[in-house]
This record gives sequence, structure tokens and C-alpha cells, in this order.
Amino acid sequence: MSDGPVVSVEGLCKDYPVHGQMLHAVRDASFAIGPGETLALVGESGSGKSTTGRMLVGLTPATAGRISVLGETITGPGGAARLARVRRHLQLVFQDPGSALDPRMRAGSSLAEPLVIAGKGRAERAARVAELLELVGLPQSAARRFPHEFSGGQRQRLCIARALALHPSLIVCDEPVSALDVSIQAQIINLLLDLQDRFGLSYLFIAHDLAVVRSVSHRIAVMYAGRIVETADRRALFETPRHPYTRALLAAVPVPVPGRPPRPRIAGELPSLLDPPKGCAFHPRCPLAVERCRVETPALRTVGERHAAACHLAGDG
Repeated sequence: MSDGPVVSVEGLCKDYPVHGQMLHAVRDASFAIGPGETLALVGESGSGKSTTGRMLVGLTPATAGRISVLGETITGPGGAARLARVRRHLQLVFQDPGSALDPRMRAGSSLAEPLVIAGKGRAERAARVAELLELVGLPQSAARRFPHEFSGGQRQRLCIARALALHPSLIVCDEPVSALDVSIQAQIINLLLDLQDRFGLSYLFIAHDLAVVRSVSHRIAVMYAGRIVETADRRALFETPRHPYTRALLAAVPVPVPGRPPRPRIAGELPSLLDPPKGCAFHPRCPLAVERCRVETPALRTVGERHAAACHLAGDG
């Protein structure tokens, strides 16, 4: 595999017209994911994480910006044809495995469907379905069962198996464990890590749970109100966060220490994406905000080695 990024994103934007106004769901997002690397995209609900993931795999068209996959630019004029050439390299694991599987299809048929679309023969499909079930720790008999006959964790294993069917390079994992019990979450995370080691997979791992992110990511991008406000290697982000929003997210992570009072939640709510605040979108909730924050939108700039933050007060590395 090339040493270049599996996916590269520059200036990605997504707007939705709503009642004569424009909702800016994603604004000027830029990042890259290398072979065998996991980039976690974190932030509160409504920050634009899932929209970004859907644009990456071609389910949602971008309003502006560029997405390149394995050297193919899949946005702009001619992007649809180029997307078709790299489509099998891009897969998505949804948050709710129950709604991601057709309740009328047996598990084996769901796993075989991508292979049918790819023109594989019956014998090849049967062999690959058996292989996929083994890869995700399910028995061969599972192929004959319907989705309602599986637990939530088993259904997510099926969704992961289906995403693997065509040997992808990148899997977008959109909150893949948030609907599962904590004990099952660990099993699914370990499965994803094992598959990454085995096949060199790259992941965009979308989440709001920083405890999960810490165990699965190599690098982290923090998103707020449609913009990426900080990017860093995992260790740097957890040990030396430079954006006030990142620090607030980390401070809100529950710590299971007997007798310790719960940490305070981040004050306020996400701003309306139809009418975001001028300047830094976080300034109405930021305890450090100064007048510059209220009038000037901060650019994402380098503040340390492989570390960038969109904050006027972050300082230089």
C-alpha cells in the first residue's frame, strides 16, 4: 500500500437550505488518514461529525471542498465516476445495528449482498460469507438467522462483517458502540483493533465518549458547531489540550472515584447552525473569551508538533 494518505480532506463544507436560510453543518474541515491509522472525530451531538463521515463515503454530497481517496478526487466535476472506481474501499458501520440490517434478510444474505453487487459468483460468495462470520467471531449457523435473533453486539458484528466484505481500505465507524452495553462495547472495540492489525485498515471513528476514543485512536480531531477546533495525537490531546472546548470535554468525562463529586457539565448549549455567533462559535460558552473572540473567527493553526487549535488564546508551540 502507498505511504500516502488513504483519505485526504481539504476545506470540506456542507450546507442545507432550511426555510429560506442556510444551515452550515460542516465548515472548512481538513484532515488526512494514513494507512492503518485511526482518526477519532469527537464532539457533542449536532456538531457535524456524522455528516462529515457520510460525505467521506459518498452518501452525502459535499457543498464545497475536496475529498481524495487513494489518490482519486471524488468531489467536483467527474467525482461520481471516480467515486465508483474507489467505492469498494470505503465502507460505513452505523450507530444502530438494528436499523442497519434488513429485518427480512437472513444474515448470510446481508453479508453476500455487497458481493452480489460486485459480481462475485455463488461459490465465491458462500466462501466469503463463511470467512466473514469467522472473522467477527460468529458461528457458521448465524448465516441462516434473521437480525431479530441476534443480540445488539452480535448485530454490530454482522455490520462490521458486511463492511469487510469487499476488502476496504477505510471504514467510517459512526458511533459504533454507543448503542451497546459497556461490557459489549469493549468486545467490539477489541474486534475493530484486531481487524485493523490484521488487515491494515484505516478508521474514521466518530464518537462523543472520550474514554472510548482514548483506547481506539491514534489521532483525534475535535469538532464544534461544524468546525474542527483542535487536532492532535492522542497523548498530546489528553495531556495538553489547547482549545477551551477540548478542555471542557475532558473535564466532563466521569471519573469513577468513590466520594468524588461529579464534574460540572459544559455550560450552555451548541449554537444554532442557522445563525451561529460571530467570531469564535464557542465564545458564548468559553470562560476565557475576550473581545477578539467575539468578532474574529480563529483559524486552525499549529500550536505544537502535529498539534493544531483554532483559538486566539492557544499560543504557539
